[in-house]
Amino acid sequence: MFDFLNKPIGWIIKICYSVTNSYVGALVLFTLALQILLLPFAIKQQKNSIKQAKLDPKVRAIRKKYAGRNDQATQQKIQNETMELYQREKFNPMGGCLPILIQMPILVAIYGVVTKPLTYICNLGTSALDILKSKTYELLSTGEAFVEKFATQADFSKIYEIDLVRYMREAKIENYDGLDLGNGVVFNESMVPDFSLFGLDLSYSPAGALSEGIYSLLLITVFTLIFTFLSQWITRKVSYNPNAGQQADKSMKIMQWTMPLLSVYIAHTVAGAVGLYWIIRNIFTTIQTVVLAKVMPIPRFTEEDYKAAEREMNVKETKKKSSNNNSGKKSNVRSLHHIDDDDDEEAVATVKSEKTEPKKVAISEDAPKLKDESDRHKKDDKKEETKTEETNEEA
Repeated sequence: MFDFLNKPIGWIIKICYSVTNSYVGALVLFTLALQILLLPFAIKQQKNSIKQAKLDPKVRAIRKKYAGRNDQATQQKIQNETMELYQREKFNPMGGCLPILIQMPILVAIYGVVTKPLTYICNLGTSALDILKSKTYELLSTGEAFVEKFATQADFSKIYEIDLVRYMREAKIENYDGLDLGNGVVFNESMVPDFSLFGLDLSYSPAGALSEGIYSLLLITVFTLIFTFLSQWITRKVSYNPNAGQQADKSMKIMQWTMPLLSVYIAHTVAGAVGLYWIIRNIFTTIQTVVLAKVMPIPRFTEEDYKAAEREMNVKETKKKSSNNNSGKKSNVRSLHHIDDDDDEEAVATVKSEKTEPKKVAISEDAPKLKDESDRHKKDDKKEETKTEETNEEA
């Protein structure tokens, strides 16, 4: 399925192997060459992040304009206005995904090349592989452990090419010298890649080596976890995060552990050479990310920059309201469809207060002030006496 990638990558690794005469050295050289080839995409991704960071104050201003309204219509409105902003500024939010999309097919192709080195690196056909498997079974069939594992030659013929390379070395490579592989091809020792690294046989998977009682290859599993975790942590520190916030931070923390654990699982179950490639790749990628972050830094903004963006986006200042009132009842959910609800509530509250509060009567400053209730009664009695006297005089 991935022959269109496996063949050119196998050809490049073969050249690297001819230069280093070591499969590990070939993987290092190949990874470095690949990193250089993908550098333009990494630079484009960094530029894309810088442009997105420059638009961040305006994006936040749009969100602030609809703060407190969490209904679906409002969220759609926020998304639409954000996309309109991106279109005006000619920014593509998906423009930085290309390097990630390129890496996955390459990783799959690396797995194919590593597990089938005789096909993609040595360019041997199916008939040549069958001859090598037959010769290897013949040389090892005298061993009890081997026969117990592979009762028949048919069982042995189903093994992976990378396992065949290991068994060929166990059967001694010199025993294959001069073997006719058909089509005029004669076997020579240079056809079999060397997967050893400081005494570790990287043709084993760490899980397979563990079942054989070989514990040293667990270093590949451990280093995969360490370098994948550090790579993600450093990248997160120096890169722009467009979704900064409490919820986004929780998601990032989950991803910070999920991806290393997934990488560890893959590295533990495939050939150690694939795990080694992933470790080297993480080291080079992290170095590249840090260098680009220094050369092309992400812009940082102050509170004044965000205020200026809000003025540009016509965001009005709104008072923050508590989600709970004194009685413990939750306030109504604000919606884009009821954008004036707050004003209506204030008006209703004003009318109610006017109805319930008693009206105060204005008292003239010139009016005499009464000391107490007895003064009021005395004044009333004097008025009565005055009226009585006037009635008598009239009579």
